[in-house]
Amino acid sequence: MRQGFVHRPPTESRSVAMPLDAGKRRFLELDGLRGIAALWVVVFHLTFGLKGLWLRDQPDLYLSIVPFVVNIEGLMAVDLFFVVSGFVIVMTIERCRTLADFLASRFARLFPAYWAAVAISTAVGVSWPSPHLSITPGQALLNLTMLQGFLGVRNIDPSYWSLSIELGFYGMMAVMLRAGQCHRVEVIGMAWVLVSFAAMRLLPLSGLMVPWRLSTGLALSYAGLFYTGIIFYRIRTNGFTWLRAGAIALSLALRLPGMSAKLVLIECVIYLVFALAVAGRLPVLRARLFLMLGGISYSLYLVHQPLGFRLQLGLHALGAPPWLNLAGTLVVLVLVATALTYAIERPCTRAVRSWYAGLSSKPPCQNDMLLQLAERVGFEPTVAITPHTLSKRAP
Repeated sequence: MRQGFVHRPPTESRSVAMPLDAGKRRFLELDGLRGIAALWVVVFHLTFGLKGLWLRDQPDLYLSIVPFVVNIEGLMAVDLFFVVSGFVIVMTIERCRTLADFLASRFARLFPAYWAAVAISTAVGVSWPSPHLSITPGQALLNLTMLQGFLGVRNIDPSYWSLSIELGFYGMMAVMLRAGQCHRVEVIGMAWVLVSFAAMRLLPLSGLMVPWRLSTGLALSYAGLFYTGIIFYRIRTNGFTWLRAGAIALSLALRLPGMSAKLVLIECVIYLVFALAVAGRLPVLRARLFLMLGGISYSLYLVHQPLGFRLQLGLHALGAPPWLNLAGTLVVLVLVATALTYAIERPCTRAVRSWYAGLSSKPPCQNDMLLQLAERVGFEPTVAITPHTLSKRAP
């Protein structure tokens, strides 16, 4: 890596700044958790979840397709995804020198696969329409922005609701990065959790409600999950403290009111499993199956609902029994997600990041006078000297 200087806030300890395409040793358990969450939500939508949307007015057909009708609470898998997201985003923020770095990283990661998935879901929905989820050209075009949740436009895939929450979280982290306050993320995050609890739990007691766009844009209902991921990242990189453990415990406690006993148990297990993974006590998460599913989890999440439902209908028409129907649908979805991941998501992500790196990189300056000037204004040797980095001043 080129040597140069980057400003570091005085309250932070020294660490090596990293470019967008660099990475530390991969936390494999994180991929395993992604894989479990993806499989969990997919199986839920292909079983109990079918009667919530696709077959809600056809109970006999529903019972003839699904192999079991137990509610495995697949929506709780999204809670696990949000904890993972909090962990990953603060890690990404620490590797970004500028707001543009962060935005380029998120665009490269999210949009190529998402656009392909929107195209697939639109094609499936138009060629095999469902009375419960019609698709119009304007709706499909607005879904390409990923902002449909803020525009009041229906998702062409019901699973896309969580993307609006993710974008709200990314937006807040981007503001924090731009303001140079990322080193205070633990304190600011706790304030966010407390405000969220007051806004979503206490304010309604007075008859007032937070506008839904504001709630979504600030990820108020899920602040504790993102914050938990942030704290787990700090524990993994900076070490365990009782204060951090207390922050996680408080975040969990504020999420539990109003939950059924079953959901409370599941939420506590999610937190426990993540804690054990961070501590390196769950090597099973590094199993090949979980890592494989984790590697394709984003694409799998994006395509599984509309396509999976049509696959189930098709296999049912061919006479497949319920368990074979579910297994066959899962296999096809995994194959489609794998193709989407390796043919579109990863190549496009690399291409965008490579393009951005070429756009933003400049040759290192070896002028001794500039080196001395950088040292005097409070920079330390970590990245290449550019006019941008030299324009920053120490506080």
